[in-house]
Amino acid sequence: MNLEYSNDTLEEIFDFWSMELSEFAVEDIRAIYPQIKQQQYPPSLSDILSWLRPKLNYEQLFIEAAKGDFYLKAVFEAAQQYGQFDIRRDNYEKAKARWKTILDQCFVNFGKDIYIPPPLLESKPVEKPNAEFIDQIKKQIDSILKKKPANGGKDWAFRLLNDFKNGESLCESQIRCVSEALGIEPSVLRMTQSPAKHAVNEPIAPSRKDRVIVD
Repeated sequence: MNLEYSNDTLEEIFDFWSMELSEFAVEDIRAIYPQIKQQQYPPSLSDILSWLRPKLNYEQLFIEAAKGDFYLKAVFEAAQQYGQFDIRRDNYEKAKARWKTILDQCFVNFGKDIYIPPPLLESKPVEKPNAEFIDQIKKQIDSILKKKPANGGKDWAFRLLNDFKNGESLCESQIRCVSEALGIEPSVLRMTQSPAKHAVNEPIAPSRKDRVIVD
């Protein structure tokens, strides 16, 4: 190289190589040194970059990101930047240019860091009201139902309240509407209806590293 280039040009080459390789850890560069030694001719910068960066299967990573299946943090972050709604709606042909740009930058930022999902929130048991409180609420509900007007005004609200008295659960929007229509405190209806079953967190099979990175 000293014979081919002037000192100024060599400095520019060294600076450019340094800038391009600065994103990689020294250990990663040392790891590919055996590949460099095996070459008949000195490798180009693009050769070295291709050895340091595994060939990405962009389409496979896009499909898995759309399914919410993440192994690498870079893929997770790229999916967030692309947009959770868009990544489920768009097909790969439409998305590939934008997806490649975002994913490449995320790999620069996060490298090969593994994606660690946030811890699951523990569900807290709902305290059941005591029998005396429930009796008071039932008397209040009976009193309201007895005041039902004969002309059918707010009939829907009284019907829902009667169903609630007979053990039917009301959704949040029904609780809010009945409370506003009949002047009942919403927390009363929430506390006295049967609590829904807690969601069970299903175990998720871990992704395999070899199926998402390399073609």
